Amino acid sequence: MRLAFAFGLLALSLACDPGHAFYPQGWRQDRDGWWSTDAPGFKVRLTASITLIGSHSLSPEPEITNTSPEPLTIERAELESNGSVFKATLPGQGQPQWRTVDVGKTVRLPLRFEFARPVSEALGPTLQLRVFYRMGEHPPEVLEVTCARS
Repeated sequence: MRLAFAFGLLALSLACDPGHAFYPQGWRQDRDGWWSTDAPGFKVRLTASITLIGSHSLSPEPEITNTSPEPLTIERAELESNGSVFKATLPGQGQPQWRTVDVGKTVRLPLRFEFARPVSEALGPTLQLRVFYRMGEHPPEVLEVTCARS
C-alpha cells in the first residue's frame, strides 16, 4: 500500500512539473513533427528538445544523414544561453566510432548537456547550439542552430 502511494505521489509530482521545449528556428518543419535543414555534405533533422523545468539537463538527439563522399565526424558540441557556454557529453565517451557518420548513412547522435541549476534558470528564451564537425580530413567546420523556447 505504501509503495503504491509513493508511486502515485511520484507520478503526480512529475505530472505537475511543466516543461520547456526548444525548437530550431529557420528550419523546415516536416510532416512527422521533426525539423530539418541541409548543410554542405549532410542533412540534419531534429525534434523539439523537451525537458522539465526542474531538470538539470537537456538531451537533443540530432539525426544526421551524410550525403558527402567522405565520412563526417562530430568533433564536439556546445550550447550557449544566458551568457554561459555548456559543453556536450558525446556518446561512447567521445570515441570517434560513436560520433562518425559514414558515407550514405544516417545516425542519431545523442548529446547531453548538464547544468548546475535547473533548466528554467540556466537557459534563457533562446539558445545557440553549435556542432563542430569534420568532413574527411578537411578542417573543422561548425553548424549553428538557434532554438527558441516555447
